[in-house]
Amino acid sequence: MSDQLFLSVLTTLLNHPAFLEGLQEGIVTFEAGMFEEVLEKAWTEDDIIEFVDNEVSKAVYQQMQRAWRALGWSILPYLTYRALPSAIWL
Repeated sequence: MSDQLFLSVLTTLLNHPAFLEGLQEGIVTFEAGMFEEVLEKAWTEDDIIEFVDNEVSKAVYQQMQRAWRALGWSILPYLTYRALPSAIWL
């Protein structure tokens, strides 16, 4: 990716209110130590299923599509995207 394209994408993100809100929420969450708590958690099968379902949701896929388009990357078909977490666990 060229520097100009990267700067364009970064500028667009930094000017988007939802991105800035998410960034701020991430900082607050990190400072609260949430990640340490999650790393020490004993994950149940239901926890893992819920996590994977959230990560491969249609909304997350659509967000990734927008980012991939902005970066000029190839977009995975939705069914391929849905199958990826299954392949990771095998």
